Amino acid sequence: MKNTLVFLITFLWAAALTSQTPDTTFISINQENTPLEKQRLMDSYDQVFGTLEPTRWLFALNFLALSDNQDDLLRASMEVKILPAISLHGSYGFGFGYSSPSVYGSAVTVIAHRYAVQPRWYYAMPRRIRQGKSANNMSGNYIGLEGVFVRTNSNIGKLPVFGEQRSLALRYGLQRRLFRYGFLDIGFGVGVTKEQRNAWQTPFNNELHLFANSEIGLGLALARPKTATTSGGYCDVLRCFREERQMWKIDLYNLVRINDFDNYRTQLSIGYERKIGASPLSLEVQGEGSQRHRYSVSSTASESAENTYAYGGSLQSRYYYSQSKNIAKGKSGNNLSGVYLGVQCRWLEEYSREQGYERGDAGLFPFKNRLTSQSLSGSLLWGIQHRLFEHGFIDFQVMGSQSRLQNRFVNTLNGFASTNSSLEFNLALKLRAGLAF
Repeated sequence: MKNTLVFLITFLWAAALTSQTPDTTFISINQENTPLEKQRLMDSYDQVFGTLEPTRWLFALNFLALSDNQDDLLRASMEVKILPAISLHGSYGFGFGYSSPSVYGSAVTVIAHRYAVQPRWYYAMPRRIRQGKSANNMSGNYIGLEGVFVRTNSNIGKLPVFGEQRSLALRYGLQRRLFRYGFLDIGFGVGVTKEQRNAWQTPFNNELHLFANSEIGLGLALARPKTATTSGGYCDVLRCFREERQMWKIDLYNLVRINDFDNYRTQLSIGYERKIGASPLSLEVQGEGSQRHRYSVSSTASESAENTYAYGGSLQSRYYYSQSKNIAKGKSGNNLSGVYLGVQCRWLEEYSREQGYERGDAGLFPFKNRLTSQSLSGSLLWGIQHRLFEHGFIDFQVMGSQSRLQNRFVNTLNGFASTNSSLEFNLALKLRAGLAF
């Protein structure tokens, strides 16, 4: 810099001496010191999870709301930012369930309403904002205090059963935006809960007890201010142009699900999918095994504990109907990613052992039941699957299934046994996510 200034001054001085004009030239050199602002380029992580996009409020429709001993059919929530580290989150969930008459007797209909409020502390967000790693939004890790009230109306045949559940939990979670119109919210909490049910004009009260559960949410989201549309970066995450003929898939999303200490489920699912030549068709075979433990207090039994073991498999054919067009437009490689239509055949076998105490006019009576079930189902489905980074995948399906069930029920205390079969139609949402190779 010093040599440059010397050269510039010498050059201007020589030019002034050789000039034919009598004008006098004044030269001034100033140096201004300004702070250099730290810049951070938006990478593919920021584009997918929206970490650098400011958000004042977030409205979400949660299609996979799993928590608190029940699966909500739909949950709507609103989150408003109060301070960079503080927000207020509220939600309403609606659930509906129906079980056809089985070996246990009457059909069961359940309608549930869930109300929750949760202040959230995004503890690392102020520091990340100062470092230029995040904008003031709701994409971050948080600690929350959640209060929940659940009202359940059931009918066992013609018998009405009403239930109420109140709980307070301290939660740790992470929430991320997914592109422009999606979100993911995963959390784990510990707390206290109390439940009351009423049947035959008789209340059944549970004492206050501790619980721990996991909570998973995935769905659509709208935010303000309006987020910008990103292009190109998502392909670094979704591997749009990857050439792929086969894929092994290990489902981690459904590996462990804990509602509380007395209600949990583990499931291991491994699948293998392979393309048929260079066509947009593929075949997938999948094997699965699961174990479930359930404890309940109900109107027909004062208490019961049930353990269920299941194993089965499925064969699925898929047609990635937009893949050829996307390849021609240079938007995709010949792989196993994209939207698809499919048909599936699934076989499942379950073994359940249940024991507890039944309420009767003369008091409480113990029981031990054994239930064996086999089911064979055929399904039509629509889905979307994508690779995530190098060794991840996500697969979401909307499925309509027709199943034939064969049940064998045995009460081991009195020797009573019965067998029945039935046809059932189910409409379900299914999500798998995990490792891919």
